[in-house]
Amino acid sequence: PLNNIVSISVGSDVTGISYAAFQNLTSLESITLPKTITSIGDYTFLNVPNLTSITVEPGNTNYSSKDGILFSQITNTLCVYPAGKTQTSYVIPNGVRIIGSSAFNSATYLKSLTIPISVISLGQGIFTNTTIQTIIFTPGSQLTSITASAFSFAIGLMSINIPLSVTSI
Repeated sequence: PLNNIVSISVGSDVTGISYAAFQNLTSLESITLPKTITSIGDYTFLNVPNLTSITVEPGNTNYSSKDGILFSQITNTLCVYPAGKTQTSYVIPNGVRIIGSSAFNSATYLKSLTIPISVISLGQGIFTNTTIQTIIFTPGSQLTSITASAFSFAIGLMSINIPLSVTSI
């Protein structure tokens, strides 16, 4: 059965991964993406609670990974923070402009997140089903809106400093 898959290595002949391709693979812990990947659909890793690491092979000009976290190099987007990562705090690297839809979905260990001044857009449902407690926007934030369902079922959320730059939620 598919739910017994612990590790996936995507072949070098693959150039795209479709919408929700790995959704609900509850045993998946790690995935390696080839340098040939040019597109990854939204919600690809939704409800993959044990995923701790996404690795992108060197030489990919579209995507990269750092500390197991998936980034789009073209749009400066944090795409996926693996739900099974056990660190309790994370500082998004400066230069990231967008946090993708459901990027932190089901991240149960993460308690504190710092968002840099460079972030201008938050995707839908980015903190859905998390136990995150504190979200800190760096002073001087350029963020102007917070999208639908950004904090849906963020049951642990106790503190967030919404930047003065935000004009719509």
